[in-house]
Amino acid sequence: MPKDSAIFISHAAADKELIDKFFDLLQLGCEFRTEDIFCTSIDGAGIQIGADFVAWIDKSLTKSKTVILMISENYLNSRFCIAEMGAAWALDKNVFPIIIPPVPRAVGGVLHSTQSARLNEQGLDDLRDILIKHHQDTVITTARWTAKKDEFLEKLPALLEQLPQAKMITAELFEKEKVKTQGYRELLESEQEKTADLQKLVDKLKPLKDVEAVKEIIRESQPENERYEKFTSDLIEQLSGLSNVEVRCLYAHISGEEWTPSDELSPEDMREVNRAVQKEWVNEVDGMAYHYIEINEVHPRSSKFIEIFHEFSEFFESEMSSTFFDSLQEEVGYIVNPTNMEYWEEVLVGERMWD
Repeated sequence: MPKDSAIFISHAAADKELIDKFFDLLQLGCEFRTEDIFCTSIDGAGIQIGADFVAWIDKSLTKSKTVILMISENYLNSRFCIAEMGAAWALDKNVFPIIIPPVPRAVGGVLHSTQSARLNEQGLDDLRDILIKHHQDTVITTARWTAKKDEFLEKLPALLEQLPQAKMITAELFEKEKVKTQGYRELLESEQEKTADLQKLVDKLKPLKDVEAVKEIIRESQPENERYEKFTSDLIEQLSGLSNVEVRCLYAHISGEEWTPSDELSPEDMREVNRAVQKEWVNEVDGMAYHYIEINEVHPRSSKFIEIFHEFSEFFESEMSSTFFDSLQEEVGYIVNPTNMEYWEEVLVGERMWD
């Protein structure tokens, strides 16, 4: 899941060289940590490998405190950047637009009434003042800022010359995006009203004596709950028709371990292991110094479970909000993780698995 970030840099991918230097200015001149800044062009400060691109950006923008818009010609020519701009405005974020030459100062669109700054000494100093105001936990030393700012401004003309030329977006398209953004804001306000009503219900439920029931109601009210319940139901259904040995091998597979049947297994259980091997539900791996049983990933009995489980893991890592995660973990009383054996035994299998 995306982490909370202090600053979200909205920029065009084509402007990467300029953004790299701007990121260094914030990190070194303002002494922000890499994890405090979300920027898709910077390794370690952007999107996790394998994560859904749009969902990750959406959550990172929502979690940020300040949004810096690096408005270049390439930015205005990107529908994705315009959407980020509109989303920052709709979410009522602390927005700081920086105009990159040769874009005119009066951008218009969703920022028609918003004061913008030029990418020059005064504009950068104005940005520093905003960061000091809204990020009081960060110490920004004047001497260090001035030195790093001067280094950046010295390189700026060459960086601007290297920017790819872009065809400017038409005023008509910009106005269309403005109308769409207004629609998004109205939708957001509607959802906020629903959330407020839901919070009132939660406040009424909390004093009830049955605390566990209250926790369950709170968890079920979260928007991710329907998908979580569907994944859980599908996984339970896939496991219900499998033998104990297949279930144990599946758990070993997804948790990255090797499983060797315990010497304490009963003769009947060992017959079940041998039967699973003979039917090729599982594979027996036997070498000079090792012996273990592994699931047959391509067998129809287990392949569907593996497919669903991978989708569930992606949902868990990239789409599940911290609010839902916390409420779920508080309700069940143990570490919620798709590879946690307690989760398997309590939820997916409903009984203790083989050692």
